[in-house]
Amino acid sequence: MLKSVTVVIASIFLTSILAADEPGPSKDIPELAPLSNWAGDWAGQVEKPTLRQPGPSKGVWIVDGRYLQQSWKIPVDDNSPALSATVISTYDVNEKVYRQWQFLSDGTTGQQTGKWDAAANTMTWTERKPDGLTIVTKARFPNPDLQLWTISGTDRAGQTVFELSGNSKRQKK
Repeated sequence: MLKSVTVVIASIFLTSILAADEPGPSKDIPELAPLSNWAGDWAGQVEKPTLRQPGPSKGVWIVDGRYLQQSWKIPVDDNSPALSATVISTYDVNEKVYRQWQFLSDGTTGQQTGKWDAAANTMTWTERKPDGLTIVTKARFPNPDLQLWTISGTDRAGQTVFELSGNSKRQKK
């Protein structure tokens, strides 16, 4: 029993060390490079519908630079409970599309496909839910240390049911 616990603890420790040492996106897949926009430490704010200061977010390359893992937290406030998430992003070389999976602390999950527009330095993620809701997230990087983002949801009829917008700034070490 003690031996198996030690092995589990050692593997968790080594995994965290290896993840921290990932140098960046795999050189074998040049399409991964745009995901580096999310790497590093970030602080942001929601501007619409109401001003709110989310907690920090962090993006690190994992699994030999083939996936970018982001973690973020939003602290509790008067209108909303605390929320955290892990987001995994990559480029699917077979389907020629970006993919993203989200796992939130409230139990919800999401799967998006993305398109990178190099000229606009913008990623557009799209998710179609079984209930007919379509969620579109756009993240634009006017410079390497600033992300401007919007998230909108539309129903089957194309009517907007929610909109969020905000920005994130890369934190200097």
